[in-house]
Amino acid sequence: MLTIGQLARRWNVSANHIRRMIKSGAIDAVQISLPTARRKTWRFRMADIEAWEESRLEHPKPKSARRRRTPAGVREYF
Repeated sequence: MLTIGQLARRWNVSANHIRRMIKSGAIDAVQISLPTARRKTWRFRMADIEAWEESRLEHPKPKSARRRRTPAGVREYF
C-alpha cells in the first residue's frame, strides 16, 4: 500500500495532483481516515497503481490504410 506522498514521488507530481485524481475518479484509492477527519488519509493498492500505469503506456498504433493517390486533373470538392 502506498501513501499519497509515496505515489507523488513515484510519478514526480505534487500531492495535490494526486488528490485531484482521486476526486475525479481517475485512480482508485482506499480512504483509511474517519469520515469526520479534516484531512482525508488515502492508501493505494500496488495492483491498482500498476494496472493504471499499464493502461497509460503507449501501445503501437495500428497502421492506417494507405491513401490512394489522386489521378492528375481530378479535383476533389469534399
